[in-house]
Amino acid sequence: MIAKGVRPVFLGLILCASHSRTFSILNGYSAPLEIYKHLDHHDAVGNETVLCVGSEWHRYPSSFFVPSYIKEVRWIDEGFRGLLPLPFNSSLGGMAAAPPYFNDKNKASSDQYLRDIELCTFFVELSLQRPFPARGSDLSTWETLAAIPYLDRELSPAMFRSFFIPYKWTHENTFGLYKLLKKIPKSTGGHT
Repeated sequence: MIAKGVRPVFLGLILCASHSRTFSILNGYSAPLEIYKHLDHHDAVGNETVLCVGSEWHRYPSSFFVPSYIKEVRWIDEGFRGLLPLPFNSSLGGMAAAPPYFNDKNKASSDQYLRDIELCTFFVELSLQRPFPARGSDLSTWETLAAIPYLDRELSPAMFRSFFIPYKWTHENTFGLYKLLKKIPKSTGGHT
């Protein structure tokens, strides 16, 4: 008799914990997927629109999230020393050929990074409460088009970042901002 009453309570607790965990993950870590949707609301800036991604390369979801007006997605060297994806080059023999910049040691290729950040039209970055400045802090060069809260795993307590607890989740956790930045065009110096 008691076992019949315990089973629904136990099942209810499992369902609540599962829902709480799912809610926490979706609301804490969905910014990388959401930020690329904001590119749909902006137009091409000339024929050479380039989206740059720095240290957030590992959270880049897929080129399917990038609108067709973006000519290419490029990586900015921010310290990672492994091999990163490069645009497909059909002139190298298609999928059967091994391009010269690929290697089996996961070492960075000199071709994988965009050397001149001035070529970037848009830039995606994660701004956390850390001692080093973010590129988006340079307001003379970049304007913020979108900023979405992103749960800072290192500065948030495990219990509150793992499970959504009403009224506690937003107050106990620390958040950074996942940003989409657009380069401010340099003035030509002419009078209007």
